[in-house]
Amino acid sequence: MFAKLSHLSRAALFVVAIIAAGFSNALYAAGGKFQFVTGDVQVLNASGQQRVAKMGEPVTQGETLISGKPALAQIKMDDGGVLVLWPNSRLKISVYQYNGKLDGTERAEYALTQGGVRSITGEIGKVNRANYKMQTPIAYIGVRGTDHETVFIPQPATGEIPLGPPGVYDKVNVGETFLQNQAGQVVIMPNTVGFAGSATAMPGLLPGIPEFFNAAPPKSKASKSGGGGDAAAKQNIEFSPPPTPATVVAYTTNVGGVSGTNASFDASAATLAQQGENAALGVNWGRFDGTYTVAGEVAPTSGSLHFMNANNATNAAALTALGSTVVTASYSYVGGTAPTNELGIPGIMNSMTANVNFSTAQITGMNINFDTPIGTNWVVGGSGSFTEFAGTGIVLSGTCSACTLQPATGTASGAFVGDNAQGMIVGFGVTAGANSAAGTALLTQP
Repeated sequence: MFAKLSHLSRAALFVVAIIAAGFSNALYAAGGKFQFVTGDVQVLNASGQQRVAKMGEPVTQGETLISGKPALAQIKMDDGGVLVLWPNSRLKISVYQYNGKLDGTERAEYALTQGGVRSITGEIGKVNRANYKMQTPIAYIGVRGTDHETVFIPQPATGEIPLGPPGVYDKVNVGETFLQNQAGQVVIMPNTVGFAGSATAMPGLLPGIPEFFNAAPPKSKASKSGGGGDAAAKQNIEFSPPPTPATVVAYTTNVGGVSGTNASFDASAATLAQQGENAALGVNWGRFDGTYTVAGEVAPTSGSLHFMNANNATNAAALTALGSTVVTASYSYVGGTAPTNELGIPGIMNSMTANVNFSTAQITGMNINFDTPIGTNWVVGGSGSFTEFAGTGIVLSGTCSACTLQPATGTASGAFVGDNAQGMIVGFGVTAGANSAAGTALLTQP
């Protein structure tokens, strides 16, 4: 049941929610928990029963994760490992044994039969490497403590256009893996991709990185039945006191907006047009384009719906402590969704900075410079307290070069992330007459 929502100006609105990542301590089988879910993600258990994946809920041995188009899910495993499921993918947790200590009985085996998954190995893959395996129908991947991405492309159906040549791909970001099948083995080092086209073809290294690794997973129309279920692509957002550790979920829209203690959106008729991440800070982001419905709105809205998620929010005690040590800090833009205009057309972020005074709990200056089509340059800035930043937002004002009315006004809201506030996630929305724009951004200290 949603709390009362208030409608704000046409400026895009950013809503931040802090949700406890530590859930019930009730006993459950070894496995993991969903840290983040957006889009149609289902869980199929060993008995053939299917349920909608939800943030905070467990997933265990024998269960299969099925993502639709578009969709994204991040799972934190009990040994500290992380799985990020791509859209239109199918991953089974074939074997997962971990009792909280490394005694030789621990095992992690996954079966990827469609799509892609990023795996950042935990204790099992770092210490007992022989007991970690990513299996596909034609080959398997072993690790030597790593961050790697596996993609399996099956033979396409009639009329289907696959991401690339059918086969299994493995890209190493950090560490080392090996790709092995009946024909042999190839060792894969960072920024390199291994490939096997069949179970009997000798694996080898590709001369370059396929485009589907360089870009976000390909966009495609969402389907209410994608992944085998009828759940719409929904993301629920709720406020709670800032716990530690915490998950921060944010969204911003380029037209209209809502605010309140609860909000949700349905993006099942939209396209997941962009997504990215900063693994070091545990931040990921994305943008839905098309028609979506925000709770509290009378009718569906067409445009862009941006979101950003962080799983390590800086707690209040850490922010207070910084006031007597670091005192001041400067942040600059490192990534985020491309800002979109009132038509949902993406532009370019030119620069974004923020100056912070921890001793006074103030953002003393935030400045944003970005372009939206065609030839429109936005320059806005503002200041405000940490409380405003984490709530209704600090007020922005400035100019829009091609807008019919001036000035440009809006809000920027967000949260600090990292144990010592190494980063900030920000959602911003601005408007000038009939023109508006919105986006999300991750800022970090030098």
